[in-house]
Amino acid sequence: MIEDARIVPKNPVNATRISPQMAKVEDNTTKTLINETGITLTKAEGYTGNHFHEFGDIIIPLFLTCAQFNGKVQLIITDKKPWWIVKHQAFLKKLSNYEIMDIDRDDEVHCFPKVIVGLKRYHKELSIDPQKYSYSIKDFGDFLRSSYSLKRVNAIKIRDTGNQSKKPRLLILSRKSSRSFTNTNQIAKMAKGLGFKVIVMEAGRNMGNIADVVNSCDVLMGVHGAGLTNILFLPENAIFIQVVPCGGMQVEWLATNDFAQPSEEDMKIKYLEYKITLEESTLKQQYPLDHMIIKDPSSIVKQGWETFRSVYFDKQNVKLDVNRFRPTLQKALELLNQ
Repeated sequence: MIEDARIVPKNPVNATRISPQMAKVEDNTTKTLINETGITLTKAEGYTGNHFHEFGDIIIPLFLTCAQFNGKVQLIITDKKPWWIVKHQAFLKKLSNYEIMDIDRDDEVHCFPKVIVGLKRYHKELSIDPQKYSYSIKDFGDFLRSSYSLKRVNAIKIRDTGNQSKKPRLLILSRKSSRSFTNTNQIAKMAKGLGFKVIVMEAGRNMGNIADVVNSCDVLMGVHGAGLTNILFLPENAIFIQVVPCGGMQVEWLATNDFAQPSEEDMKIKYLEYKITLEESTLKQQYPLDHMIIKDPSSIVKQGWETFRSVYFDKQNVKLDVNRFRPTLQKALELLNQ
């Protein structure tokens, strides 16, 4: 934290050094503004465009850094990406009472009592250590619920509905190009037979729509990928089913650390996991059974992340064995009855 800070544009013209306590305009070309609000200087870069990394590297750290100010914080950004601001505008407007300042386009000198440069970040994915930050991932979830005006706090309890016609809602999170379900209709038909109302949806940039749909559901299922980050919008006690594609211990490690541990240990949702067999992977049609990609994924890891990702994440789709998967959905129903 920097006390009595002065923010100067990249190309100031006749900029005058003025202390933060002064509140007058010194000349006609340089205007100094006094703001009694703490500010955060941040940069929306890196993995923007990847939903998972946006939340882990920017959104949650912004909450950790700025929530303490209760809206009385000015956000300053460099390398602004307008589409990203639009995507997360509901969250950003809840976080700050002021319009985001684009320091790359601002030609004024701004003075503040204090500046926080950079963001706080917890090392575990999609998690917050309440002992370290005085906030928990539940607090973050409550903040998201308020940001997007989400109505549901708790998932359905089937035994308490008093109305057997009210069905639990299952969201099948679909994908277009990779790790997509090739038999979504079969999965939906089987789920409806078990008593679910089924919604099929692909995660996109309309955060308000995503948040509303996810929050309206009691069970969310999808293949490992960035779209599963939307479990943050699920109501408490909802069920999250992660479908883990083929790829050996590396894929399983990512599935565990990115989503299994955060949901089981920190979020108030219940986690189920379904690991597909080779028979359910399109890799079987692409490679012979004695190929290293099939029999030894660890050898592909040694070729580097880009090669590994290309094979197991970018070029693999999933055809779920609905009979083998049925017990997982039945378990989800049992958990909703508890």
